[in-house]
Amino acid sequence: MPFVTVNTNSGPADFRYDIATPISHSADKIDPSLPTIFFIHAAYASTDVFELQFADPQLRQFNLVTFEMRGYGETRGEIGDAVYTPKESMDDIWGVIEALALPPLHIFGVSIGTPIALELASRHPDHILSMTLCSPLTPTEDEAVKAGRDEVFDLWVTAHKFEGEGPTEVLLDVDGDCLHDIIIGVTQLLFNNQTTKLTTGIAGLAVSRAKRRWSGSRANLREGYKATVSWYLDRQPIPDEQLLKIKCPVTIVHFQQDIAYPVELAHDLAAKLLSADVSPVLDIEGAHMGNVTNPDLLNPILRKTVTDAEFKINKRTFPDVPADAPSMHTPFTDLLEPFSNDSDDSDELVGFDY
Repeated sequence: MPFVTVNTNSGPADFRYDIATPISHSADKIDPSLPTIFFIHAAYASTDVFELQFADPQLRQFNLVTFEMRGYGETRGEIGDAVYTPKESMDDIWGVIEALALPPLHIFGVSIGTPIALELASRHPDHILSMTLCSPLTPTEDEAVKAGRDEVFDLWVTAHKFEGEGPTEVLLDVDGDCLHDIIIGVTQLLFNNQTTKLTTGIAGLAVSRAKRRWSGSRANLREGYKATVSWYLDRQPIPDEQLLKIKCPVTIVHFQQDIAYPVELAHDLAAKLLSADVSPVLDIEGAHMGNVTNPDLLNPILRKTVTDAEFKINKRTFPDVPADAPSMHTPFTDLLEPFSNDSDDSDELVGFDY
């Protein structure tokens, strides 16, 4: 399990990262002869949401790289009282890119990954060759969404019963049914009730990590709040003049069954990227996490964005992979397997007990 240490605004953090290449699902380094795509994950779950991108032989023609943000997955290092917004997440990514000595690369961001990608491309424009942005958020959270996020987190806190403070703190009880219902609600939002072996695996792994990282102590509850609530609430719109620094090709994808963020947001974002080479907004089938629910539609879009940019910049072309090429093993396949099931019941999460 590879880690790289980066100095963040809350101190050193050990970021879990993964590199997949055409010949390895868990490589020590990229193949410098190939383009590199850097994936930025969404909230609540982690990099395992990219299972069907890393498994796609059409995309595994390239180096595929991702990392787990502070507060997520196996990454070590507290957020604490430090400011934590898309800008700080971008600084973390840039630190990972520098530590791994990654060359100029292509970005794929979904959900909260989109404002981070915009921060990255506007502050380091010479290092970003293209961006594929899926399910873009509002520039700031509207009041109804803010209230909803606070309500969900308040329920999460209420489910924990503590006695004492500080060194004498003792966790007396956790309402497992309450936590289960919260997580089910979140996964239904992300996947629109589409239940597959993969979605149950992602949800089950997210449950396991939430129990460890955002539960069990008041300090862990505070970390959960920073990672999943205040990150949204404290963010500010990226100034228009900063967005004008983005020069690369950009593809923006909206998923038609995204119940939280309408297609107008994608068009509004496209209109602000006046200096970039923005393709017409694509409005395709899928839930908010359409990279999970509809990879057959999304993956060719991502590949075309990358190959078109490579041809424009480097005059490089890449042969198509045969349509019957088998799916490939990924850094996440084995992690997801214990939490996956074939049940049609979206309320059945493997391994959820308290």
